[in-house]
Amino acid sequence: MPDTVRLGDTLDVLFSLDEFPANDGWVATVFWIGILTDFSKLTTADGVNHLLELTPTETDANLNVEQMRWNIQVVKGADKFTPDFGTQDGLVNFSTADAQDLRSSNQITLDAIIARIENRATVDQNEYTIKDRQIKKMTIEELLKFQAIYEARVAKDKRREKGQGNQLSKVRFQRP
Repeated sequence: MPDTVRLGDTLDVLFSLDEFPANDGWVATVFWIGILTDFSKLTTADGVNHLLELTPTETDANLNVEQMRWNIQVVKGADKFTPDFGTQDGLVNFSTADAQDLRSSNQITLDAIIARIENRATVDQNEYTIKDRQIKKMTIEELLKFQAIYEARVAKDKRREKGQGNQLSKVRFQRP
């Protein structure tokens, strides 16, 4: 299953479940669940494999722009198993989307903190809450602390978007 699905795109996934071959009578269904998502789709047999086919209309109407959990369940008679599961991010369908703020929640929070530090925060930004405290009630020290935290989070988000993930660096210390 891909990590992301663009709403309004076709989604075809071939599941190879060696212990549960389709040609042996196993029937597979994929389920998605999230804050705004509750959807399932029966796969079709493709030899020993199970083929999931979602049309553009199905992805657009039944999945959402959010992180969803999915699992595949197989059934044969009274037996039922969940051989695979994971998470999937729904991406915006640009052909039907309205104008919207596509910043991450970390970026929105960082922007509000910086605006408050620079004394140009909007009413909404001043009302923003971090750890049960409104930004407008935070001291400059607290704002600077949270600025550093959210700058690191935004940098991590940007690395993940570029497919870099968490990068480890090896460092070797030697005494002179």
